[in-house]
Amino acid sequence: MGYAGGHLEDPRYEDVTTGKTGHAEAVEVVFDEAVVSYSELLSLFFAIHDPTTLDKQGFDIGSQYRSHIFTHSSQQKEEAEAAKTSKQKGIADENWIGPHVVTKISPLHKFWPAEAYHQQYLEKSGQDSTKGNLAPIQCYGNRGPIKHLAEKKVIRDLFSKGEL
Repeated sequence: MGYAGGHLEDPRYEDVTTGKTGHAEAVEVVFDEAVVSYSELLSLFFAIHDPTTLDKQGFDIGSQYRSHIFTHSSQQKEEAEAAKTSKQKGIADENWIGPHVVTKISPLHKFWPAEAYHQQYLEKSGQDSTKGNLAPIQCYGNRGPIKHLAEKKVIRDLFSKGEL
């Protein structure tokens, strides 16, 4: 957990929540392409959050909660754009005219790790995020937007391959 996409050096949570630093709350994902592809991670990204809400995820509101993909290369940018387009097409197919995917895509310039009290949030709140655990994540008690992750096909597929 940390911050990316802003202009302030070494931001802190208190800075980011003002909405004046330009940072998004972000997760740094380090992965092995031999185990899971970037394309599969993009599918997971679009499956586990709502990319159609501007500056909002669940009950968290503010520019730091925007849907944002930070890329490391032009190839990653191209794949992210294709995944975004595919997600938008899927929404349009389901709803005829649906909401627009507002996910931003930009190069990562610097990832700033968040303060220690922001790390390992799930464990600190009594939840289990170990590899292979399919228990729903309860970010908002019983009303969270990510309650039934095990029902998402992309996650089941990755677990069945032993990649999560």
